[in-house]
Amino acid sequence: MVAVMNSDITFRPGTTEDIPAMSRQIAASYKATYKGQMRDEYLHSLAENHWEPILQAGFAGTSHCLVAQQGGQIIGTAVFDKTAQKAYAGDAELHAIYISPDWLGLGVGGGLLACTEAAMRKASFSHCLLEVLASNTRAIGFYLAHGYAKAHRFT
Repeated sequence: MVAVMNSDITFRPGTTEDIPAMSRQIAASYKATYKGQMRDEYLHSLAENHWEPILQAGFAGTSHCLVAQQGGQIIGTAVFDKTAQKAYAGDAELHAIYISPDWLGLGVGGGLLACTEAAMRKASFSHCLLEVLASNTRAIGFYLAHGYAKAHRFT
């Protein structure tokens, strides 16, 4: 069961029709998440459609996309696939999970992560890896609180 503060939120697989909205949502979330962690010039240079070709390639390949939606608006996006890292062959890799800034701390991220993990299990993955910037302490705390463990630190 997924519990969130707002029962009007639905979690579902993303579709190719969602790509523009997913890209806009990721762009806004990315900019808010990395403000103060990345150069402002870089963050300001990211257009709302920046992630569209990446998402299109994912849909054309083997990536899985899930969204959190409220009132017809996408408020969260998650993307995973089989990892390309040879040391973890056969495992899933969570490439992205971004929640719109206004929805942080309301259970949307936990709900989307739970649905993403269920989709991973349905796709026969039993382990998941992900990478988080060391400066992204909010995300690190989120994943640790949801049962993930630190494995490696890259600098």
